[in-house]
Amino acid sequence: MNSRTPNGDSIADQVRHHQSNDVNLSDVASSLTDAHAHRPGVWQEDLAKTNAALHANGILPGMDIVGIKGQDFVTRDSQGHVQLVDSTNITSRHTDSHSGGARDIGGRHANLNPDGSGTVEAQRGDNSGWVLSQALLRSQGIDKPTPNQMANYQLELEHLNGKPVSQFKPGDQIKVPPSAKSGDQTDFVAERANAAEARDKSVVDHNYDLAARALDKFASSGGIIRSSNISMDDINKALTGTVTEDERKGLTFLRDHYQQLQNTDTSLTGGKVGVIYQSNLDAARTAEENKIRQAHITAIGGDP
Repeated sequence: MNSRTPNGDSIADQVRHHQSNDVNLSDVASSLTDAHAHRPGVWQEDLAKTNAALHANGILPGMDIVGIKGQDFVTRDSQGHVQLVDSTNITSRHTDSHSGGARDIGGRHANLNPDGSGTVEAQRGDNSGWVLSQALLRSQGIDKPTPNQMANYQLELEHLNGKPVSQFKPGDQIKVPPSAKSGDQTDFVAERANAAEARDKSVVDHNYDLAARALDKFASSGGIIRSSNISMDDINKALTGTVTEDERKGLTFLRDHYQQLQNTDTSLTGGKVGVIYQSNLDAARTAEENKIRQAHITAIGGDP
């Protein structure tokens, strides 16, 4: 076995390097997914060690990770309630109730819990290699399971049921493990997009607020703020003097973005060209915010 393949001990060690207030556990999700792909027969043991380490660190208290869906943890509490938890922000959670209940899986009667576990009634032919594995993986949304996925899932079925697939008989109630699906999909597209929009807008607003205050203080012409302007010479001169940290940040932003921000309107109402007016900052801020807004719309699947 590749020594680099994560296992329960190495993943538990990853967890121990997290603080109780850490919210991004995407590294743990990635390692669990890798372990599931390469250690299917002992993945439940890997999960148990991972959960023990999480609880010891006060992370996800009262919850056990029982499966993986892309970038999301499938968790279950002591009352059997199942939630999806965003591995990049474990404070973001959804009730996972859409996959439970009685179902038909390729003609087989199944009773599944929201985490994908449960039982399925074996039918004729399920004692042949990969037949049942393929049907169950397809029911989890994997349209074309690979040979490796089917072989690994068969190992999980055999480990959970305590006998080889060749001994499955029609009518047997076969135990099904919680679902574990690799990939980039997440149930938290909207939450991630909202957080990214708020974060990016906050950065833009902070930078432009500092730049506006620097322009107001170090402008080469006074009067009404919107008639004030600042030149590159003004900026460089101010930066050589005594300024506060926020003033330095504002001046540096103006200097580094001077080419984009300087006024190019040659009309009579446009003012002097080659300097920065407050109106130039306002227009640039609006353009940046519009880009952020369009990126948010695209991220949640809307039309830009």
